[in-house]
Amino acid sequence: MVAGIVGVVRDFVERKNVQSRKITCYMPISNELKTVLALRPLGLVFDIDGTLSPMAPTSDEARLYAGVAPLLERIRERAHVAIMTGRAIDDGAKMVNVEGLTYIGTHGLEWCDGLPSLHPVQIVPEALNYIEPGTYLL
Repeated sequence: MVAGIVGVVRDFVERKNVQSRKITCYMPISNELKTVLALRPLGLVFDIDGTLSPMAPTSDEARLYAGVAPLLERIRERAHVAIMTGRAIDDGAKMVNVEGLTYIGTHGLEWCDGLPSLHPVQIVPEALNYIEPGTYLL
């Protein structure tokens, strides 16, 4: 499955017109997916653990698959790319470390357009009422 995802992304990056060619990857790709990849503006959302990186015994041991970061850098030129993770946004962004992506952390609670070390992190406004009570429970 992972090789298929990387194959689809690599194929998309290397070719401009998805509808006029056959996509070569390690998983079957439907005509519906080809149609979606041809839409503009296009947005792609990727999870980190188990998608862009193999599952690891601990989060500190997880690393991106080889070649994923350069592919994300290339694809962001043609699509809006978001990285979503259950990790804290800073941890996920440090792992991927590609500027120009939208990072979504803590299962959607926080997001940042670009690397959090360079841009402000936003909190989902609807969650603000629950942050202090949740902190109390910890």
